[in-house]
Amino acid sequence: MRFSGLHVSLISFFLGIFYASFFHVSQMHVFLFVVIVSGVLVTIFLLRRWITLWKIPFSFAVLAITFFCLGVVRLEIFDAKQPDPMILRNEGKKIALQGVVDEEPDMREKNLRIIVSVRSVAAQPVSGRLVVTVDRFSDIRYGDLLLLSGTLERPSNIDPLPGERPFDYVSYLAKDGIYFQMRSPRVSVVARGKGNPAISCLLGIKSVFVSQIDSIMNPPQSSLLAGITIAGKRSLSSELQSEFQRAGVSHVIVLSGYNVTLAIAAMLALLAPLPRRWRLLGGALGAIGFSLMAGATATVLRSVLMALASLTAQSAGRTYDPARALFLAAFAMLMWNPKLLGFDPSFQLSFISTGGLMLMTPFVAGWFGWVPETMKLRETVVSTVGTQLFVLPYLLWQIGLLSLVALPVNMLVLAPIPLTMLLGTVSVLLSFISISLSYPVTLAAYLLLSYELGVVRFFSSLPFAAVQVSAFPAWLMFSCYGVIGFFLIRFYRKEQEAGQAASGAVGQL
Repeated sequence: MRFSGLHVSLISFFLGIFYASFFHVSQMHVFLFVVIVSGVLVTIFLLRRWITLWKIPFSFAVLAITFFCLGVVRLEIFDAKQPDPMILRNEGKKIALQGVVDEEPDMREKNLRIIVSVRSVAAQPVSGRLVVTVDRFSDIRYGDLLLLSGTLERPSNIDPLPGERPFDYVSYLAKDGIYFQMRSPRVSVVARGKGNPAISCLLGIKSVFVSQIDSIMNPPQSSLLAGITIAGKRSLSSELQSEFQRAGVSHVIVLSGYNVTLAIAAMLALLAPLPRRWRLLGGALGAIGFSLMAGATATVLRSVLMALASLTAQSAGRTYDPARALFLAAFAMLMWNPKLLGFDPSFQLSFISTGGLMLMTPFVAGWFGWVPETMKLRETVVSTVGTQLFVLPYLLWQIGLLSLVALPVNMLVLAPIPLTMLLGTVSVLLSFISISLSYPVTLAAYLLLSYELGVVRFFSSLPFAAVQVSAFPAWLMFSCYGVIGFFLIRFYRKEQEAGQAASGAVGQL
């Protein structure tokens, strides 16, 4: 990957957001920095014929300072949003309010968690969002207009379990503009269908798909199939999620790039008779539709944005650069919501793991020349080891759980997952036509799911499967990434020198 001004600018922008997420910076100071540095940049550009600084790293320094300041400004602008004064005045009081459920309800083991966009308080129009927990079996759907009666409270951080790092739940909610909560209020549905019609339709399709999975399979196989195809980890019990975490394969139940690829492939197949441009447009719509259906999590959005970049490159006849697409996807998401960088673990893990896959795969490939290439075994081992090594410092800091069986479990489980997803999806679609017709494909998918569950359960049950690391501070995590970065820079510099030497030798011939 060639390091350019674009990379310098975007990385500096991310660092500015990260810095401002944890340290307050005066907006006046930021404004002055931006004005001064922008003036220097314009001066250098206008005098570039007489000044040679434009072609040396000094220009990178100017870009870095400018975009660092812009990152700080973006975060400060986002932070300037405050809760509606009407809601603030009712903090700690028992009130009645009306609001619309603006996300798919999240079914938990003990309750149902819903996000409500408030429309009115005491018959006065207001705006804001709050998280509400209600009875687990409440019949509440996306787009319902609710009348809630309860006490309006500020959320509080969750006390960590022994050995776990404290989780900043308050900041996690605040990143989405949620500053209040209601626990177990009185709820009545005033009207239905008040949400976005397109999202309501997509969530309806998702609900039918998951219900059909339950009709052709029994849990836990049905739960795992729903989890890896469209529902994510929400479809799995907390016990099963814990087993996947101990086995080091929790990423399997996180919707990501392969799910988006399937959605795009399905649309391209349906639109096969149409011209190429229309097929690519259909693929883009399929990716966007899947992201909305899956809840538009950070992981899914990252995959969708990178897929859209790929489709755009194909449409324009240009080469797709995954690294550049990753940077631009992060930039787009942080321009929309800069709080994701510091307070959304799924955003952090998604980009770290994807970056690790790109950077570490060539680095560790030479270690596994002895692994056979049969059934893409070497490719699986190399990508698994590279990604796992890169995300390990972050996982130790975030959850403090070190899986000692992650490598063998990943080698045994990852390879059949794409086939499982494909067979599972096909079996569900065929079952809408005929259960008997889908039986052979369903049986094949069921056997694969049983195998994967068996591997996870066996290894996670071992007494040495995982070790809880009680204290892994942030400074140690950053130090680990500093060491990894040092070795990666040396590796890629040697690769570049070897490539230049080879080009020179060819030129002499």
